[in-house]
Amino acid sequence: MRKTLVCSVLALGLVAGTADAAKEKKQESEVQKALKDRYPDAQTTIARTGEVNGVKVYDVNVTTKEGESTAKITDYGDFLMFGVPRDANAIKTEMSRYATGIFKTAPSDVDLYRSDLYLVDFKNPNGKTFTAKFDAVGRLVDISAPAKPRPKRRRCARRRSRATPT
Repeated sequence: MRKTLVCSVLALGLVAGTADAAKEKKQESEVQKALKDRYPDAQTTIARTGEVNGVKVYDVNVTTKEGESTAKITDYGDFLMFGVPRDANAIKTEMSRYATGIFKTAPSDVDLYRSDLYLVDFKNPNGKTFTAKFDAVGRLVDISAPAKPRPKRRRCARRRSRATPT
């Protein structure tokens, strides 16, 4: 009886360990798949792993022929933030045109970042619809009230007097 119990516990531990390993490989593949979709011709390296709001998050370094950037991606393949590698010289010209006068010197290092947001519309008890924005780990980013309808503009109708022949 004791031998059977020990064998059962060992078998259960082996099965549970295999299931956890398969789950981890699946999660890694979701991360790799999302990185390949977002950065098809890039070399990506996972720099750090952490947890945000109970969700495992990976910090990723991205290198492409256009430059280097970073990304934060969840276990499920959702991006908290992802950088878009760009050629610095191409952006400098565009930024200097818009930033002239705002800063003492023209920007020398410009990065472009984007993020995934999820929008949820809900109605309050009065029937007004609000929109809530959530990031990839479920944190509330913003709530926007319904847009007030703009009053219709009245067109001033000018009366033209027509000369009628008499």
